[in-house]
Amino acid sequence: MARVQTAIILGIITILVTAGMILIYGIQENQRMADYEQVFLGRSIERGAEYFSTYCSRCHGTQGLGI
Repeated sequence: MARVQTAIILGIITILVTAGMILIYGIQENQRMADYEQVFLGRSIERGAEYFSTYCSRCHGTQGLGI
């Protein structure tokens, strides 16, 4: 009987710890996503500038106004 009770208690503790970790991670998710969006936006702008310089500026000029 003691083994069963020990297994049940360990199972409950495992579930509670897992739920706590998920809760903590979920609370921090909004800030993590906001930080990532800033990094992604910066990289996207840099990549777009490189593409424009390589493929578009010959015809559209450096300011994008055309020939």
